[in-house]
Amino acid sequence: MVDGEVTYGLWVPPWFIANPDLLSPDQVGNYQVSAGEAGRPDLISTTLYGTPYLDWVIIAFNQPRSSFNWPEPGTVIKIITYSAILPFIS
Repeated sequence: MVDGEVTYGLWVPPWFIANPDLLSPDQVGNYQVSAGEAGRPDLISTTLYGTPYLDWVIIAFNQPRSSFNWPEPGTVIKIITYSAILPFIS
């Protein structure tokens, strides 16, 4: 709060994060993390989506216990297709 006014709000996750069961099977996939991408969701985001700024999608979609050094090399993570998130980022 600044001068009695709230300057931020709670994050409301988009529907595909809050209700992943509503995604169709063709909107979800698996991705094996390479050694060069270990601990770097931003690099995975760049590979999958063409930008490092969607790393939050990868983290939120997988809900790791800790994002410190996550994910490890060889880990298979869940991914969501770019076309499923495009309406929310454009």
